[in-house]
Amino acid sequence: MDPHPDNPSLFTNRLVIRPFQPDDLLTIHRILTAEFHEHGQDEPAAMDEHVDRAVILRSGNTLVGAVGLVPCLSPFEQIPEMRAGPKS
Repeated sequence: MDPHPDNPSLFTNRLVIRPFQPDDLLTIHRILTAEFHEHGQDEPAAMDEHVDRAVILRSGNTLVGAVGLVPCLSPFEQIPEMRAGPKS
């Protein structure tokens, strides 16, 4: 059973995309800090538990990154190229 029924996990053959857990803090901080510093930026922005998810490599149950999932009920109305109707 998914411990986060309101924020379900996604599974692929290689990855699990799931909500962050408290034990992820040190690892994701190390990953994101290294990436941001490599690109000349300061510290990464705070993460929102309802948007950002942990990316876990299934083969070793290893946290390897983060991904943002943006909930949207009607994406076709928000992306101009996807709107229905005649083109102008």
